[in-house]
Amino acid sequence: MTVFRTAIGALLGAVLGAAFVLLFVRAAPVGSAPASVSAAPVKSASQVDPVATTSVVQSVYQVANPGVVSIVTTVNSTGSGPRSQPESGAGSGFVVDNQGNVVTNDHVVEGAKSLQVIFSDGSSAAGKIVGQDPGDDLAVVKVAVASNRLHPLRLADSSAVTVGEPVVAIGNPFNLHNTVTSGIVSALGRTRPSVNGRSIANMIQTDAPVNPGNSGGPLLDAAGNVVGIVAQIESPVRGSVGVGFAIPSDTLSRYLSTLESGGKVQHPWIGISGQDLTPDLAQQLNLPATSGVYVVEVFPGGPADKAGLKGATPSTGRDSLPTGGDVITNVDGNPVHSVQEISSYVDGKSPSSSVILTVLRNGKSMTVTVVLGVWPDQLPSD
Repeated sequence: MTVFRTAIGALLGAVLGAAFVLLFVRAAPVGSAPASVSAAPVKSASQVDPVATTSVVQSVYQVANPGVVSIVTTVNSTGSGPRSQPESGAGSGFVVDNQGNVVTNDHVVEGAKSLQVIFSDGSSAAGKIVGQDPGDDLAVVKVAVASNRLHPLRLADSSAVTVGEPVVAIGNPFNLHNTVTSGIVSALGRTRPSVNGRSIANMIQTDAPVNPGNSGGPLLDAAGNVVGIVAQIESPVRGSVGVGFAIPSDTLSRYLSTLESGGKVQHPWIGISGQDLTPDLAQQLNLPATSGVYVVEVFPGGPADKAGLKGATPSTGRDSLPTGGDVITNVDGNPVHSVQEISSYVDGKSPSSSVILTVLRNGKSMTVTVVLGVWPDQLPSD
């Protein structure tokens, strides 16, 4: 049975048969615009050009490529003694203002002892990590360069993106700088695992070919505006099979000022793991409901535990299912049918706010009020 750890709802493992891959490539050991992002909504590609023709891709590349960077990191040395060598990795990013702030993925810069930002013209500058958000896999790196070397990209309103519209990805796959690919928006509203066990809600799925090294690069609409930050692929071979995922630009907009100032991004946490309740599962567990979220585990000391939510009792047999868990059917009066729906709803709340859960327990309906907490740096164990 697939289990989801949530905020509510962070996926702890791949939920499909293939593995999810963070788009960050390890290299061999080595040595050594506008003043700010516009807050106004930007037209999505569907409002600009309905077809991603070659000329559109060329136009987007000309507009956006100067603002896309490659990021090379150096982490702790591998080996020992005279043969000790630093290990490096490579990802992508993009400039968001003329103050030197560069957006990338958290997994690109996590653990970096030093990093270099390489611009599209081949010049480079040392970068400094100023803000990290592992929960959404976002980070901001700052470079001290003249403003005329910076070409900020504009953030679009990702809520206006539609399935089927053209998109363009620019980045550094396999350390191949200034690489452009194109495709369409394949789906919206995907929930994917982040690097700290939390889920990232409302991700954009695309068939634009992206590969290791594209991490942190922009996914662009037909006007050259950023609709997403490329982060993952779903693939059994650690290469593109046409299923990539980007963090929506609206998520970045929400936390950008906090990241730029070095503040800590706090995400809401309810403290359970759950399973989508299907009619088949309901029959196996002899439950009166046929849809909702079955509570598999309640984390000790977490918000749901303090509120009295009940998780399932672990099974003793090899093929038997854990039984006795609450079934969440509504959140704040809204019917829910999946962990993803609860995750997306709770993600819009602030820590310390409350949600009212309607649950079925022993065949009876009841309400439980949960005061949300802050997603912990490390999930508690039983």
